[in-house]
Amino acid sequence: MTSVLTSTLRAIRKKAPTDWSVILNPISSEITRREAVEKILEVFPISEGEAEELVQSAPVILLESLSEDDAVRLRDFFAEASIDISLSNDSGSLIEINFV
Repeated sequence: MTSVLTSTLRAIRKKAPTDWSVILNPISSEITRREAVEKILEVFPISEGEAEELVQSAPVILLESLSEDDAVRLRDFFAEASIDISLSNDSGSLIEINFV
């Protein structure tokens, strides 16, 4: 019984934490806002109006409960269009990437 419990605990420790959030920061440039809407539409199954509302409502959490790798991939996807994204996890850590 102890070996089963030990194996289970090891597996839990090895599992990547899924407590990362992707935050869209405020965008001042109209061109960048338009690019952000287009990128959001590529990722989320929402209407253009909903995507525009997200951009206008920034800062806003786009996704949460992600692994760090998934959060970084999403941040890099938005970085292609110089969109300002922050990553945060539940422990209070915040990683800011500013592309202006």
